[in-house]
Amino acid sequence: MQANDLGGIPGRETHLLIEAALEAGKIGLSYFGKDPQVFLKEGGSPVTEADLAINTYLEKNLRDNMPDYGWLSEETEDNLIRLEQQTVFIIDPIDGTRAFMEGRDEWCVSIGLVTGGRPVAGVLYVPVRQELIWAEKNKGAWCNGKRLEIKKYTSLQGLSFAIPRGLQKSGLIEKLGATSLPPVRSLAYRLAMVALNTTAGSISGKNAHDWDIAAADLIVEESGGRLINLQGEMVQYNKPDLRHPALIAAGDLLAENIRSVLLDTNLARHL
Repeated sequence: MQANDLGGIPGRETHLLIEAALEAGKIGLSYFGKDPQVFLKEGGSPVTEADLAINTYLEKNLRDNMPDYGWLSEETEDNLIRLEQQTVFIIDPIDGTRAFMEGRDEWCVSIGLVTGGRPVAGVLYVPVRQELIWAEKNKGAWCNGKRLEIKKYTSLQGLSFAIPRGLQKSGLIEKLGATSLPPVRSLAYRLAMVALNTTAGSISGKNAHDWDIAAADLIVEESGGRLINLQGEMVQYNKPDLRHPALIAAGDLLAENIRSVLLDTNLARHL
């Protein structure tokens, strides 16, 4: 994968994010399948030496190139100075760490750039699949040089969805005439699947963090969709609380229909 075959023409900052993501992917691959050292964070979630190596590289590279921007990463202790900064990097060095540890192929590097609480650039790089997905505000979303455009659906009938395990176990999505895809262990990639048209819609349970969703949010938006909560609101980033409620990603009309179904059938309790 090369940064010179992007399809669209990204601005300088987005191009720097793309180049950084590609290099970060190489770092991740150097550890992939080689039993990297694993540490447990507070709360019990795992982080590998690969996550930390990518985080170190991205923080130096991006902050050296754009030193005036704030920094928020899953693998860096939070510094609330970011709340005073208009533009902030929002980073997940490896989104899908468990997938990485299990040798699965959907883990990705996620880099978002947020201004005024909303993403203006977002990059996901999926090294094993060699998928480079990027978006820039008002410039569209792209994957491996191809412009992304979400298919327009309204009814849930006959569609497939990427959904949380709790909702899968309920079996109710099938009763509505839709099907659920096998679990995807990277939330960022699960959301981006909407832009890739490999799923009609994607649902996230509560407690996703900024770094899980910021880059994918813009990719969905720039491909013609929306990432919304159960009140129909778009996500705001770089707030004191980094956690979010249940979220829906889909094309505009379908996102509203999914939201209505979740509320009307009380399926939301599974999120």
